[in-house]
Amino acid sequence: MIASASQEVVETVDAFQQLLRELTGLRGDLPGDTSDALRTLLATLGPASIDSPSELATRFYRTVNRKLGVNRAQLATLYTRAAAKDITFNYHQKSRLSSCIDSARMDLCAKALEEMGVSAASARALLNGVEPATSSETRQALADEAHKPSKLRKALDRSVTADVMGSCAGPLAWALWPAESLYAAFGSGGAGDTTADYLSFLRARSPELFERERTLSVRFVATAEVLEVSKTRSALSAWLADEYQRLNNHGFIAAVLEVDPAHPGPAWATAHDAMLYAERFKETRLRQMFFRSKEVARETTAHIPGLNEESADFGILNEGFTYRDLFVLTDPAGVVIRLVLVMQKNLRDETTIPCPDCRSTHVEGNSYPTLGVKSWECQNLLCPARSIYNRGRRFQFKSVISQAAIEDPQSRVSVASVRRWQRDVLEFESDQEIVETLVTHYSMWGDGIAVINAPERLGVADLGRRTSFESLARVHARTDFWDSAFFHRYRATELHEPLPERSGLPQRVVAPTRFTTIHGDSNEVLKSIPTETFDRAVTSPPYFNAREYSQWPNLYAYLYDMAENAREVHRVLKPGGIYAYNIFDYFDNERTVVFSDMGKKRIALASLVTDAFLRIGFELVGVIPWDKGEIQGKRGFNAGNFSPFYQSPFNCWEHVLLLRKAPGPETLDSELAIPADIVASVTRIQPVIKMVRGQNTYGHTAPYPLDLVSLLLSGLAKGSLVLDPYGGSGTTARAAHRAGMRSVMIERDPAYAQLCTKMTEDFIAREDSMLPLFD
Repeated sequence: MIASASQEVVETVDAFQQLLRELTGLRGDLPGDTSDALRTLLATLGPASIDSPSELATRFYRTVNRKLGVNRAQLATLYTRAAAKDITFNYHQKSRLSSCIDSARMDLCAKALEEMGVSAASARALLNGVEPATSSETRQALADEAHKPSKLRKALDRSVTADVMGSCAGPLAWALWPAESLYAAFGSGGAGDTTADYLSFLRARSPELFERERTLSVRFVATAEVLEVSKTRSALSAWLADEYQRLNNHGFIAAVLEVDPAHPGPAWATAHDAMLYAERFKETRLRQMFFRSKEVARETTAHIPGLNEESADFGILNEGFTYRDLFVLTDPAGVVIRLVLVMQKNLRDETTIPCPDCRSTHVEGNSYPTLGVKSWECQNLLCPARSIYNRGRRFQFKSVISQAAIEDPQSRVSVASVRRWQRDVLEFESDQEIVETLVTHYSMWGDGIAVINAPERLGVADLGRRTSFESLARVHARTDFWDSAFFHRYRATELHEPLPERSGLPQRVVAPTRFTTIHGDSNEVLKSIPTETFDRAVTSPPYFNAREYSQWPNLYAYLYDMAENAREVHRVLKPGGIYAYNIFDYFDNERTVVFSDMGKKRIALASLVTDAFLRIGFELVGVIPWDKGEIQGKRGFNAGNFSPFYQSPFNCWEHVLLLRKAPGPETLDSELAIPADIVASVTRIQPVIKMVRGQNTYGHTAPYPLDLVSLLLSGLAKGSLVLDPYGGSGTTARAAHRAGMRSVMIERDPAYAQLCTKMTEDFIAREDSMLPLFD
């Protein structure tokens, strides 16, 4: 409640400030710029009358409580109880419940739950004992905030109390004057109906942002087309470039590739080609401050010898679609029969949009929280949503669209669909189901979508979208992309060239009776090993900047090192030898554009590595998807929003690339091959459990399962010699010994090299102790 009810009208800055002190319990002054903004507002709107001090206090504390999060624990209790009853709330429902509790209006909270379909009995159970913060507790939280300066506040040479007071000025202004009057005063007048909800207001103000003529394009690629890899690469490249121009911003494209189980390699190669081209085909000479081209060039040239900076042209930004997901669909036996690649268009859009809270047009481009998605920051000093640090609210149009989808009941995604597609490896039902899932998960009711080269006319008209069925003939796309500046930045364009002569180097004799561990840099060690030594190579390489032992300045440096190593592996493999290479498309910053969290994305490592290895001379005979089972993570959590754009699957599988060196004239097709049924199928193997009670009991931070390596050694004869160029803890050596093969492990880290030797020797001793005394 207000400490003094004597004030009935606020007509000066001093009166406003005194009222703010009474409500907050703080004794500071407003920042000067906030006082100036108040003076302007008073001159525009005139004095504010206080008809009901209690209602004023309720409105004020509601906004401040949300800002401080003082009812966070109470809301968590409510949501936890609801989850236990299988009740979920979407974004807007949570906002409404939060507003009720922050207002200390539990009666309104009960009413809201009832309107959300919760029974009266369940509502009472959910709210039992949930006590919202009192005004005294809010005032105490404000006092605590004013006396615990953060690093951000220390960086600002200003009073912390003034910051808190300035942050609370907006909530008081919105408690004093009608919202419609404030909207008009803050610059949105004359552009949209200020009495309407924000989405309707924004539609009227900027209708071009809401064009939804082509928000999803789905293209089918049949087996006959997939098998002609070079022609399909060109056709898909042309389609991707064309769709980027036609698709509405933040729309999606999906390529559905049919996989021939007898020849799975071409489908995987096509998927990787499409992913790589789609993400980087557009070349822009960007002048934005966030583009750290000079620093990237400096780091890259320091790491990669002989790099041609003119050809690399680091001043060009490669951009395009954003990689979202690659779904693997199998038959009941686990054989892969479809790949579904999903990508999103996020074109940098500088169209100014007003603040969702105060509708002020006084906003500034803050940054791109993710590449291609513009973020704005409200500069209105009297916006109610200013943070407790007195910083303006940040917002983006992409989120506005996503939240609009939540409010549309016709766009709701069924719980059954969300649950079935919550993993990115699942059993195939039909092409019809694939299209229906893509339509409901990645577009809104009434959107325009395209289905291209469908195997049959699919019945998606009843899904409420304006669907066009199109047929595209093959057209040729730009072929110079594969020799563009991007590939010169890690010398990929030179990977086909023969390796330099090794005549001056001492040759290492590699003939272990069981296994040997070589401590040293893999690239250098391999140079000393004679050509055509190994029957097979198996590895799980270091992932780019994923562990303490795998740090590179940027993605170009990483790809260069991986490719140089693969060139040596290709040389030391026998003709027809397989290189089984385990890699995962995980989330991180490539550090090729920006160095901040803005650059975090899902990195398509498998497609980048595949392209480099094919340039070396390997053939991609297939990919074994390693399904890790029910993984832990937050990506598949939709926060209760069963609506388009919020459904992201758990990424449950990793690529095991099967790359073959060209067979020699005397190599039998089956001599060094992995059995076809293994190549064509998903393998489900649990990852190694290494953490027990928070401690790594294994000794290595990223081991991979023995059973997986055993599978990858299938088809080799006993006595074969196996290489692991990144030996780690020696899993390959142990699997090779169990299969009656010999192995060579190369490991740079001395501690891991010792671990590799010890774990393998212990394993061999245990295995030998279990051998029968007599055959």
